[in-house]
Amino acid sequence: MSKVVFFNLPGASGHVNPAISIVEELVERGEQVIFYASEEFRDRFSELGVEFRTYNQWTDHEITDEITHDILPTVLAQFDMLLDVIHPLMKITREDAPDYIIYDSVCIWGKFIAQALGVPAISCITMVVSHPFIMVTDWRISARVVKTLIMGLPHAMWARRMLKET
Repeated sequence: MSKVVFFNLPGASGHVNPAISIVEELVERGEQVIFYASEEFRDRFSELGVEFRTYNQWTDHEITDEITHDILPTVLAQFDMLLDVIHPLMKITREDAPDYIIYDSVCIWGKFIAQALGVPAISCITMVVSHPFIMVTDWRISARVVKTLIMGLPHAMWARRMLKET
């Protein structure tokens, strides 16, 4: 039996709900699972027999409808959350001594913690099903993505610098 820490997003049902079947399978195979998300999911995951934890003691960040309609605030909030949680999660996860870490692709702290601890990491990516050429066929979406990348770059570089310094 292995121990796994699974980092997911607080408040993001579109990211957390797909993880339910993954966690069910892990538990069925005898894995010990520690799962991070927001309080609203505690009952659902606790009934699976996993240890459920929240990020509430370090940050009050949650994905909400207001920020999911505009990707830039969401991305910037994720960088802020990363800086809020990385150090305490590193300490606690080191004490948990997992055999591997699974993290939602947006929870980039999972990748950094796994690297620091020298354990394997698995990234889960949730996607909305859409036409494969939507970026090419809809110039508004392409423009929005490019704008987001350009506008978010200074904040991303700042967050990267902060991580390197710590």
